[in-house]
Amino acid sequence: MDTKEVRFMSAILAAAAEYELELHAERQVEGIAAAKRRQESGQMLHGKKHIGRPGRSSPTTRF
Repeated sequence: MDTKEVRFMSAILAAAAEYELELHAERQVEGIAAAKRRQESGQMLHGKKHIGRPGRSSPTTRF
């Protein structure tokens, strides 16, 4: 069914999805910046020394 109501609702849902996607990306950038600030100031969470994926402990270890 391709009525004007369906096209309207599709446009509304597409706009809402795009808005949520942009919010998620914005929050992710803000979170990364906050984590970098915490790392620079030495206020990382207990047990954390750096940001990112942990390094390999040996060449044979696979993730």
